Amino acid sequence: MTIDKEKDLIKIVQKKNLDEIKYFFNKNKIDTERLNYFKETIHYFIEENGPLEIINYFIEQQQQHIYKYGNNINNNDLLYYSIECNNFEVAKLLLRNGAQLNHKNNNIIEYLIEKNKLDSKKLLFILKSVKNASVITLKALVYLIKEYELLEIIFKYKFYDINFIVNIIILGKNKIALSDKELLDYLYNCNKAVIKVKEKISRSLTNSYIDDFFVYFISFCGIDNIGKYLKLIFNYADNYTFVLNLNYVKNEFEYIPFNSVNGNIKNIKIFIEYADKNNIIVDLNTNIKGKYTPFYTSLMRNDKKNNEIIKFLVDYSERKNFLLDLNYTKDDDNNKIITYIVRRKNVELFILIINYAIKHNIIIRIFRYDMYCIKENFEILKIYNEYKHIFEYID
Repeated sequence: MTIDKEKDLIKIVQKKNLDEIKYFFNKNKIDTERLNYFKETIHYFIEENGPLEIINYFIEQQQQHIYKYGNNINNNDLLYYSIECNNFEVAKLLLRNGAQLNHKNNNIIEYLIEKNKLDSKKLLFILKSVKNASVITLKALVYLIKEYELLEIIFKYKFYDINFIVNIIILGKNKIALSDKELLDYLYNCNKAVIKVKEKISRSLTNSYIDDFFVYFISFCGIDNIGKYLKLIFNYADNYTFVLNLNYVKNEFEYIPFNSVNGNIKNIKIFIEYADKNNIIVDLNTNIKGKYTPFYTSLMRNDKKNNEIIKFLVDYSERKNFLLDLNYTKDDDNNKIITYIVRRKNVELFILIINYAIKHNIIIRIFRYDMYCIKENFEILKIYNEYKHIFEYID
């Protein structure tokens, strides 16, 4: 009996046990190559969660063909499908027989994302199998930003290889002591981290690699969840001894990192705490065409009930010894800071800004529209007249 189509083979073997399948193969002429190396058959048994021993038998038939004719058989599609179906035992079997998770023409993480099948079990299996972060692409990370549990697994996963373990044992046996810094460097170099910053620098590539990632990362997090994501990436940076550039602006992206936390005092404090720890002064006056400055954005997202955010940033500027830009204008002829405060009748903030200006000898420039807004509010107009000397009217 000759089998010409793999669909016919599946109909014959689908209800047979292993011994019956072996008997059938011995009694009939089965052309492995004509039947596409039993790929469709293996796919069927994976889909039906068939016996591992039967799947193993068909893979053995493949291997015999490879041994006899020297043909390479690509089982990567079956490997991906087995993981998609949570059939990890089959996946291990395919890996042992030459299938690859990290293939240049496809990416297992992106494949599962597109199928909407990526979960923590699959992710952990992949990371344990690959033993490095090569499968974690930027596309995958951007998606995973929306899936905090999966992102946390990646950022906290340690990709130590067998050489690392052996070398640690040798160091111990030879009683070689390492300083904390030496040990930290050794851990870094042996740990296949997701973001290999030092490797990028050592190859004379720009450090914007990590800065680009940071900007993309926080821009996709969403304001509601940004706090826990910031802690995750800040802890990651600390663990791998690199410092994030909190003032980095990617030209074509034009995203100001601090604006991601604006509007939430808890998140602002997380951001500033990391900055303080790494001797970074957050630029609240960054002025990019088409974007608002961080300080003005803070004003727009400020809670008028307590003005806590603005008070905090004013204190921060004084603590770090830099001046807030109180004369910020954009495309139109008006002082954005003053107009926003006055139009919202925020008397407390108006007084706060005036006191700040007096303390630091700042002359506040106002324009015709600013003056119009001031005159609209009697209480604010009264304060303005009292401190008129610190304002410069520009007609």
